[in-house]
Amino acid sequence: MEKILDFYLKKDEFILDINVVEHPSSGIILISGPSGSGKTSFMRSLAGLEERDADFKWSYKFDKKAFHFQDIKIFPGLTTLENLTLVEADEKKALIYLTKLGLIDKQNEEASSLSGGELQRLGFLRAFMNQADLIFLDEPFGQVNLELREKMYNFLYEVKEERLIFVSTHIGGELKHDFEIKIS
Repeated sequence: MEKILDFYLKKDEFILDINVVEHPSSGIILISGPSGSGKTSFMRSLAGLEERDADFKWSYKFDKKAFHFQDIKIFPGLTTLENLTLVEADEKKALIYLTKLGLIDKQNEEASSLSGGELQRLGFLRAFMNQADLIFLDEPFGQVNLELREKMYNFLYEVKEERLIFVSTHIGGELKHDFEIKIS
Protein backbone atom coordinates (compact mmCIF):
# COMPACT_ATOMS: atom_id res chain seq x y z
CA MET A 1 0.00 0.00 0.00
CA GLU A 2 1.16 3.50 -0.87
CA LYS A 3 0.02 6.72 0.78
CA ILE A 4 -1.45 9.98 -0.42
CA LEU A 5 -0.76 12.57 2.26
CA ASP A 6 -2.73 15.71 3.02
CA PHE A 7 -5.09 15.95 0.08
CA TYR A 8 -6.77 19.33 0.36
CA LEU A 9 -9.21 20.80 -2.13
CA LYS A 10 -10.75 24.25 -1.84
CA LYS A 11 -13.14 25.49 -4.48
CA ASP A 12 -15.16 28.60 -3.69
CA GLU A 13 -16.77 27.83 -0.31
CA PHE A 14 -16.34 24.06 -0.67
CA ILE A 15 -13.47 22.45 1.28
CA LEU A 16 -12.49 18.79 1.15
CA ASP A 17 -9.67 17.74 3.46
CA ILE A 18 -8.43 14.14 3.48
CA ASN A 19 -5.32 13.75 5.57
CA VAL A 20 -4.10 10.23 4.76
CA VAL A 21 -5.49 7.81 2.24
CA GLU A 22 -3.81 4.48 1.63
CA HIS A 23 -4.29 3.07 -1.83
CA PRO A 24 -3.14 0.03 -3.77
CA SER A 25 -1.79 0.18 -7.33
CA SER A 26 -4.73 -1.96 -8.54
CA GLY A 27 -8.24 -2.84 -7.40
CA ILE A 28 -11.46 -0.95 -6.78
CA ILE A 29 -11.63 2.11 -4.55
CA LEU A 30 -15.18 3.15 -3.75
CA ILE A 31 -15.82 6.84 -3.12
CA SER A 32 -19.12 7.02 -1.31
CA GLY A 33 -21.24 9.79 0.10
CA PRO A 34 -24.52 11.59 -0.37
CA SER A 35 -25.27 13.73 -3.40
CA GLY A 36 -23.48 17.06 -3.20
CA SER A 37 -20.81 15.85 -0.76
CA GLY A 38 -17.87 16.42 -3.14
CA LYS A 39 -17.29 12.99 -4.68
CA THR A 40 -17.06 14.36 -8.21
CA SER A 41 -14.80 17.27 -7.21
CA PHE A 42 -12.50 14.86 -5.38
CA MET A 43 -12.30 12.50 -8.38
CA ARG A 44 -11.80 15.31 -10.89
CA SER A 45 -8.96 16.63 -8.73
CA LEU A 46 -7.34 13.21 -8.46
CA ALA A 47 -7.57 12.88 -12.24
CA GLY A 48 -5.99 16.30 -12.77
CA LEU A 49 -9.14 17.70 -14.42
CA GLU A 50 -9.70 20.38 -11.79
CA GLU A 51 -7.33 22.78 -10.10
CA ARG A 52 -6.68 22.26 -6.44
CA ASP A 53 -5.23 24.52 -3.75
CA ALA A 54 -2.59 22.09 -2.52
CA ASP A 55 0.27 20.01 -3.77
CA PHE A 56 -0.67 16.46 -4.57
CA LYS A 57 1.13 13.69 -6.36
CA TRP A 58 0.60 10.02 -6.99
CA SER A 59 3.14 7.80 -5.28
CA TYR A 60 2.65 5.22 -8.06
CA LYS A 61 3.26 6.01 -11.74
CA PHE A 62 0.24 5.39 -13.96
CA ASP A 63 0.83 5.34 -17.72
CA LYS A 64 -2.72 5.94 -18.97
CA LYS A 65 -5.81 7.44 -17.36
CA ALA A 66 -9.46 7.24 -18.37
CA PHE A 67 -12.50 9.07 -16.99
CA HIS A 68 -16.20 8.20 -17.27
CA PHE A 69 -18.15 11.40 -16.64
CA GLN A 70 -21.57 11.62 -14.97
CA ASP A 71 -22.83 13.42 -18.05
CA ILE A 72 -22.07 10.73 -20.57
CA LYS A 73 -19.70 11.72 -23.36
CA ILE A 74 -20.37 9.82 -26.59
CA PHE A 75 -20.20 10.59 -30.28
CA PRO A 76 -23.90 10.63 -31.28
CA GLY A 77 -23.31 10.29 -35.04
CA LEU A 78 -21.31 7.10 -34.62
CA THR A 79 -22.60 3.60 -33.95
CA THR A 80 -22.25 1.96 -30.58
CA LEU A 81 -19.36 -0.15 -31.88
CA GLU A 82 -17.65 2.86 -33.48
CA ASN A 83 -17.86 4.73 -30.16
CA LEU A 84 -15.70 1.99 -28.65
CA THR A 85 -13.30 1.41 -31.54
CA LEU A 86 -12.67 5.15 -31.82
CA VAL A 87 -10.85 4.90 -28.48
CA GLU A 88 -8.88 1.81 -29.54
CA ALA A 89 -9.24 0.12 -32.92
CA ASP A 90 -9.77 -3.34 -31.44
CA GLU A 91 -13.11 -4.52 -32.79
CA LYS A 92 -12.76 -7.98 -31.24
CA LYS A 93 -12.32 -6.52 -27.74
CA ALA A 94 -15.17 -4.05 -28.34
CA LEU A 95 -17.53 -6.87 -29.32
CA ILE A 96 -16.56 -8.86 -26.23
CA TYR A 97 -17.22 -5.83 -24.04
CA LEU A 98 -20.59 -5.15 -25.71
CA THR A 99 -21.57 -8.78 -25.15
CA LYS A 100 -20.61 -8.66 -21.46
CA LEU A 101 -22.91 -5.70 -20.81
CA GLY A 102 -25.82 -6.75 -23.01
CA LEU A 103 -25.25 -4.26 -25.82
CA ILE A 104 -24.17 -6.61 -28.61
CA ASP A 105 -27.53 -6.27 -30.39
CA LYS A 106 -26.99 -2.48 -30.44
CA GLN A 107 -23.52 -2.58 -32.03
CA ASN A 108 -24.64 -1.11 -35.38
CA GLU A 109 -27.18 1.36 -33.98
CA GLU A 110 -26.33 5.03 -33.86
CA ALA A 111 -25.38 5.89 -30.28
CA SER A 112 -27.88 8.76 -30.20
CA SER A 113 -30.73 6.22 -30.40
CA LEU A 114 -29.71 4.39 -27.22
CA SER A 115 -31.67 4.65 -23.97
CA GLY A 116 -30.18 6.32 -20.90
CA GLY A 117 -29.10 3.02 -19.36
CA GLU A 118 -27.59 1.84 -22.64
CA LEU A 119 -25.64 5.11 -22.95
CA GLN A 120 -24.46 4.70 -19.36
CA ARG A 121 -23.08 1.23 -20.15
CA LEU A 122 -21.49 2.44 -23.40
CA GLY A 123 -19.73 5.30 -21.60
CA PHE A 124 -18.60 2.86 -18.91
CA LEU A 125 -17.10 0.49 -21.51
CA ARG A 126 -15.32 3.32 -23.34
CA ALA A 127 -13.30 4.01 -20.19
CA PHE A 128 -11.80 0.52 -20.46
CA MET A 129 -11.02 0.39 -24.19
CA ASN A 130 -7.57 2.02 -24.12
CA GLN A 131 -6.10 -0.24 -21.41
CA ALA A 132 -5.74 2.63 -18.94
CA ASP A 133 -4.17 1.60 -15.66
CA LEU A 134 -5.98 4.35 -13.71
CA ILE A 135 -9.72 4.71 -14.30
CA PHE A 136 -12.21 7.12 -12.76
CA LEU A 137 -15.91 6.19 -12.95
CA ASP A 138 -18.15 9.04 -11.80
CA GLU A 139 -21.64 7.74 -10.93
CA PRO A 140 -21.52 4.96 -13.55
CA PHE A 141 -24.60 3.09 -12.25
CA GLY A 142 -27.12 5.95 -12.09
CA GLN A 143 -29.43 4.96 -14.95
CA VAL A 144 -28.90 1.21 -14.80
CA ASN A 145 -31.21 -1.35 -13.17
CA LEU A 146 -29.89 -3.81 -10.58
CA GLU A 147 -29.55 -6.74 -13.01
CA LEU A 148 -27.41 -4.71 -15.44
CA ARG A 149 -25.55 -3.07 -12.56
CA GLU A 150 -24.49 -6.55 -11.44
CA LYS A 151 -23.10 -7.18 -14.94
CA MET A 152 -21.13 -3.96 -14.62
CA TYR A 153 -19.85 -5.05 -11.20
CA ASN A 154 -18.78 -8.41 -12.63
CA PHE A 155 -16.94 -6.61 -15.43
CA LEU A 156 -15.10 -4.53 -12.81
CA TYR A 157 -14.19 -7.66 -10.85
CA GLU A 158 -12.73 -9.22 -14.02
CA VAL A 159 -10.45 -6.27 -14.81
CA LYS A 160 -9.57 -4.89 -11.36
CA GLU A 161 -6.28 -6.77 -10.99
CA GLU A 162 -4.86 -4.94 -14.02
CA ARG A 163 -5.68 -1.37 -12.96
CA LEU A 164 -6.72 0.98 -10.18
CA ILE A 165 -10.39 1.92 -10.50
CA PHE A 166 -12.00 4.75 -8.54
CA VAL A 167 -15.79 4.45 -8.45
CA SER A 168 -17.84 7.38 -7.18
CA THR A 169 -21.42 6.48 -6.33
CA HIS A 170 -24.21 6.87 -3.83
CA ILE A 171 -26.10 3.75 -5.01
CA GLY A 172 -23.38 1.11 -5.39
CA GLY A 173 -23.44 -0.23 -1.83
CA GLU A 174 -23.41 -3.81 -3.12
CA LEU A 175 -20.20 -3.24 -5.10
CA LYS A 176 -17.34 -5.27 -3.59
CA HIS A 177 -14.34 -3.00 -3.24
CA ASP A 178 -10.80 -3.11 -1.91
CA PHE A 179 -10.88 0.25 -0.14
CA GLU A 180 -13.48 2.92 0.58
CA ILE A 181 -13.25 6.69 0.93
CA LYS A 182 -16.36 8.06 2.63
CA ILE A 183 -17.16 11.70 1.99
CA SER A 184 -19.92 13.32 4.02
